[in-house]
Amino acid sequence: MHDIIFENQMALSNDKIDNFARQIGLNFDKFKSDIKSPGVMAMVEADRNEGEKANLTGTPTIFLNGVRYLGDRSVEAISSAVDVALESAETTK
Repeated sequence: MHDIIFENQMALSNDKIDNFARQIGLNFDKFKSDIKSPGVMAMVEADRNEGEKANLTGTPTIFLNGVRYLGDRSVEAISSAVDVALESAETTK
């Protein structure tokens, strides 16, 4: 679901989201129930607040050991940055 929403994020509506849910075969009744659930809404709001507190302006945002990664988004570059972060974490133990 997240893939199709991101692909269409500039033109979303409730009807389109419902259609995406049906298109990918979600249990539609459960989906609609979850969307209206106060518990789910609280989790979404908590995630939003956490993102705002971290000064996030969009998704995806990558953090490595608490530091925002702004480098190349290729798999190779991110993998290399993770390796460096892991090495750094090991040396600071």
